[in-house]
Amino acid sequence: MKGVAQTGVETGIRTATAPPSEAMLRALPVPALGIDREGRLCLINEAAEKLLGWREIELKDRCCADALFLPKHRDRSLRELARLIDGESRSRSATLRCADGRTIDAHIRASPIRDDAGWIQGAIVVIDVVPEDKDESQAVLAAGDIARALAQVPFLDRLSELIVDRLGHADRMRGDFLATMSHELRTPLHVILGYTGLLREGAFGELPEAHNDPLARIERRAHELHNLITNTLSLSRLESEAGALAVEPVALGGLLSELIHEAERLRDQGEARISLEVVSDLPVIETDISKLTIILRNLLSNALKFTDAGWVRVTASGEDTGVVVEVEDSGVGMAAEEVTKLFEAYTQGDVGRARGGVGLGLFIVQELSVQLGGSIQVDSEPGRGSRFELHLPLKAPAGQAI
Repeated sequence: MKGVAQTGVETGIRTATAPPSEAMLRALPVPALGIDREGRLCLINEAAEKLLGWREIELKDRCCADALFLPKHRDRSLRELARLIDGESRSRSATLRCADGRTIDAHIRASPIRDDAGWIQGAIVVIDVVPEDKDESQAVLAAGDIARALAQVPFLDRLSELIVDRLGHADRMRGDFLATMSHELRTPLHVILGYTGLLREGAFGELPEAHNDPLARIERRAHELHNLITNTLSLSRLESEAGALAVEPVALGGLLSELIHEAERLRDQGEARISLEVVSDLPVIETDISKLTIILRNLLSNALKFTDAGWVRVTASGEDTGVVVEVEDSGVGMAAEEVTKLFEAYTQGDVGRARGGVGLGLFIVQELSVQLGGSIQVDSEPGRGSRFELHLPLKAPAGQAI
């Protein structure tokens, strides 16, 4: 069925072997369109073809805003598409272009379509024509009736299965672009960081005292940008399920010590004291050190971000089946409703937004923790700080040994 769905979408040819979801979409008595995450048309049912005068093969892969809306409405239509792909349902009046040059007044209702994991794969757009003797309020009701009727039809759930193959290509291209750009951006950043470090260490001669502070600021901001790019690349890999592990022995105490030293050297605000406590018999674990470094760096950075004064305490100890790392701070803390959304992508509380960032760090922490066979827990109260517990097994799930 997967192969048939691909053929139907790519060629626009209707066949008797089309999957039920496609057949139901095409048989709907109301005009309906399917668009992908980029706003391109990928499915046009027969009712829409008759209304607009376009054949599916003529519209397929064209930008919806360019193909169907008047030029003067293009910018607004693109904004509507962006909101739709961001997860908002949209409903409004519009003037649509037909193949013969005519225009028709219609009311359109668009709803995003998500896959089983909750990712938005595209959207379905239902068109309701507004007759000349029918006012807009009646059109809105008609569109609402259509939407409610469609909600009772199981094809909406199965439509994502039909278009996921078509949209998967676009998602892979987006992931490849993010990965390539992340690598390309990190290359000049490594040069900036390398030469800045050499300058501060006096490798090219002793510098005037007045130059030290500007160089330190450059280094700190470059590290912040590097971490943001690293998180973006990590997110791209998570979305593409490129989660192969390079497992090797890791001395956790030494890694924590290096990361704390790095954090103390690079921070430019706050006076929180950082301490490290590692039990003497802490076992060596076998895990992916690059992924573990991202987790620990994000946890430490998060603690310092919300602790202007007081302390940040990092501890590492053993447990029955592995090790546990605790990162605790005496900072601002969080309310219960913030804690429930803490590990969602692009989500930040009011305090987090005021202190910068894009809300990716802790989402990536949770996802990578699971990849390493572990888990992350948090306990926090407003005004009393936060405590994160990272539990890791002695050996990560089978990966690519090195």
